[in-house]
Amino acid sequence: MSTSIHRSANTSGIATQNAEEQDLIELYPNPSSGNLTISGLPENENSTIKITDVNGKTVYSQSTTHIRSDLDLLPLANGIYLVEIQIGTFKLVKKLVLPK
Repeated sequence: MSTSIHRSANTSGIATQNAEEQDLIELYPNPSSGNLTISGLPENENSTIKITDVNGKTVYSQSTTHIRSDLDLLPLANGIYLVEIQIGTFKLVKKLVLPK
């Protein structure tokens, strides 16, 4: 039985409902020069990836059922972004740095 934890944020920039699921999902490299990989997503289950800038504007959005997703973020400007991964009711938010 897993322990459910609800946090709005912590010092690592992560918001999640389940600490075990959080550990399975990886975002790399971070900082990124524009090519980003997200791995550890559940296979055959819909995952939504949304990236927002510091103003809250969605700059990238994708749905996938694959365990790994390679994102081309080269068109995005240098800066700090939030990557939100939604899988059913589970949500993970991580900070992404693009220092190209």
